[in-house]
Amino acid sequence: MSLLFETKAKFLEGEAISTNIAAHKNFPIAAISSYNTNGGTVTIFDTDSGEPLKNVTFPNHPVSQTTSLCFHPSKQLLLTGWENGEILVWLENKREFQPIQGAGYHKSPIMLIEFSEQGGRLVTADSVSIFIEFLCMSLVLYLSHKSFLIINYYEVNLITNN
Repeated sequence: MSLLFETKAKFLEGEAISTNIAAHKNFPIAAISSYNTNGGTVTIFDTDSGEPLKNVTFPNHPVSQTTSLCFHPSKQLLLTGWENGEILVWLENKREFQPIQGAGYHKSPIMLIEFSEQGGRLVTADSVSIFIEFLCMSLVLYLSHKSFLIINYYEVNLITNN
C-alpha cells in the first residue's frame, strides 16, 4: 500500500527520526512514531493540514521507542506498543494516552497490535511470543474466559492453553 501526503507533517520536535506510521482508513488522521535524544514518542497528525492534533498530550518515553501502531478500523482509537512491553491507548476526544494495565503480561517489545477487519477482536504479541487476545464491544475489550483483569474501559485476559 502506498501512502502519499500532500502536506509535510510538522513534528513538535525538529530533530526526530521517524520509525513507524499508521494511517486511519476512515478518518483524516495518521500516527507517526519517532525518537530523538529525549526518547521515543508518537504523534497523531491531521493528514489534511500536516499539523499535530490539538488538545492531545503525546506520550514521551525517555528510554523506550514505539514498536507498533494500530488504529481501530471504524473508531478514532489508536493503540501504541512500546519496546518495554507497554501498550498505550488514545481515544477520540481524550487528551491523554492511557496505559492498558492488563497488557502487563508483556515484558518484551510489542511486535504486533492488530484489529480484526470489523474491529471486534484485537491481538497483541511481543518478541517472546506472548499473545493476548481481546474481544471488543463498544469501548470495552474483554475475553469470554471466567476471570478478568479490569482496567479503565477494558477487561483483559491472557490466552492460555486450557
